[in-house]
Amino acid sequence: MANASKSIVAELNNEEKLNGDNYRMWHRKVQLILEEQEALETFTHTMVEPPNGSTAQHMRDIHIRLGSGRIVWLT
Repeated sequence: MANASKSIVAELNNEEKLNGDNYRMWHRKVQLILEEQEALETFTHTMVEPPNGSTAQHMRDIHIRLGSGRIVWLT
Protein backbone atom coordinates (compact mmCIF):
# COMPACT_ATOMS: atom_id res chain seq x y z
CA MET A 1 0.00 0.00 0.00
CA ALA A 2 2.81 2.44 0.82
CA ASN A 3 4.48 1.84 -2.54
CA ALA A 4 1.22 2.46 -4.37
CA SER A 5 0.75 5.72 -2.48
CA LYS A 6 4.27 6.84 -3.28
CA SER A 7 3.80 6.07 -6.96
CA ILE A 8 0.53 8.03 -7.08
CA VAL A 9 2.17 11.01 -5.37
CA ALA A 10 5.15 10.77 -7.71
CA GLU A 11 2.83 10.65 -10.72
CA LEU A 12 0.92 13.69 -9.49
CA ASN A 13 4.17 15.59 -9.02
CA ASN A 14 5.34 14.65 -12.53
CA GLU A 15 2.18 15.98 -14.11
CA GLU A 16 1.53 19.54 -15.10
CA LYS A 17 0.92 21.86 -12.15
CA LEU A 18 -2.60 23.01 -11.35
CA ASN A 19 -3.91 25.71 -13.66
CA GLY A 20 -7.31 26.82 -14.91
CA ASP A 21 -7.40 24.19 -17.65
CA ASN A 22 -6.60 21.01 -15.70
CA TYR A 23 -8.57 21.47 -12.48
CA ARG A 24 -10.89 18.47 -12.94
CA MET A 25 -8.04 16.01 -13.50
CA TRP A 26 -5.92 17.55 -10.72
CA HIS A 27 -8.89 17.45 -8.30
CA ARG A 28 -9.55 13.78 -9.05
CA LYS A 29 -5.89 12.84 -8.58
CA VAL A 30 -5.67 14.68 -5.27
CA GLN A 31 -8.90 13.03 -4.16
CA LEU A 32 -7.50 9.59 -5.03
CA ILE A 33 -4.33 10.30 -3.06
CA LEU A 34 -6.32 11.41 -0.03
CA GLU A 35 -8.53 8.32 -0.26
CA GLU A 36 -5.46 6.10 -0.54
CA GLN A 37 -3.96 7.75 2.54
CA GLU A 38 -7.33 7.46 4.33
CA ALA A 39 -7.27 11.23 4.85
CA LEU A 40 -10.16 12.37 2.65
CA GLU A 41 -12.59 12.55 5.58
CA THR A 42 -10.25 15.01 7.29
CA PHE A 43 -11.01 17.52 4.55
CA THR A 44 -14.67 16.69 3.93
CA HIS A 45 -15.91 16.24 7.52
CA THR A 46 -17.87 19.19 8.93
CA MET A 47 -17.19 19.82 12.59
CA VAL A 48 -19.91 21.18 14.85
CA GLU A 49 -18.90 24.08 17.05
CA PRO A 50 -19.64 23.37 20.73
CA PRO A 51 -21.94 25.83 22.51
CA ASN A 52 -20.28 28.71 24.38
CA GLY A 53 -19.25 27.90 27.90
CA SER A 54 -18.85 24.20 27.28
CA THR A 55 -15.15 24.03 26.47
CA ALA A 56 -12.12 24.31 28.71
CA GLN A 57 -10.65 26.94 26.36
CA HIS A 58 -13.78 29.08 26.74
CA MET A 59 -13.51 28.88 30.53
CA ARG A 60 -9.82 29.88 30.41
CA ASP A 61 -10.72 32.83 28.19
CA ILE A 62 -13.30 33.98 30.73
CA HIS A 63 -10.79 33.74 33.58
CA ILE A 64 -8.16 35.67 31.65
CA ARG A 65 -10.59 38.34 30.47
CA LEU A 66 -12.21 38.96 33.87
CA GLY A 67 -8.96 38.74 35.82
CA SER A 68 -10.41 37.87 39.22
CA GLY A 69 -11.78 34.65 40.63
CA ARG A 70 -14.44 36.60 42.51
CA ILE A 71 -15.66 38.25 39.30
CA VAL A 72 -15.70 34.89 37.55
CA TRP A 73 -17.72 33.41 40.42
CA LEU A 74 -20.25 36.25 40.28
CA THR A 75 -20.59 36.01 36.51
